[in-house]
Amino acid sequence: NSPFKPSLLGKIVRWDCVKGYGFIQVGEEQVFNHCHDFRSPRREPTVGDAIEFSMGLDNQGRSCAKDAVFAVSKSPAPPVRRGSSGLLVLLV
Repeated sequence: NSPFKPSLLGKIVRWDCVKGYGFIQVGEEQVFNHCHDFRSPRREPTVGDAIEFSMGLDNQGRSCAKDAVFAVSKSPAPPVRRGSSGLLVLLV
């Protein structure tokens, strides 16, 4: 059994916390996402959250996000330079 690997990354552009669903923007497309389709919801999704997910189908055969997880922020690492003494200097 292979570990879960989400295939798509998008951002929540609409979320209805009362009804428990919203839409994830992926390129030019908006994908339906229900709160039950999160792998382990640790909090209520909000507009602007980055979400990793796999594309699936709902009970009516429509495209929707499945196995959604909150994406980990992938900010670039700070630059590293060698000082004149040869020691690594981390610039933050």
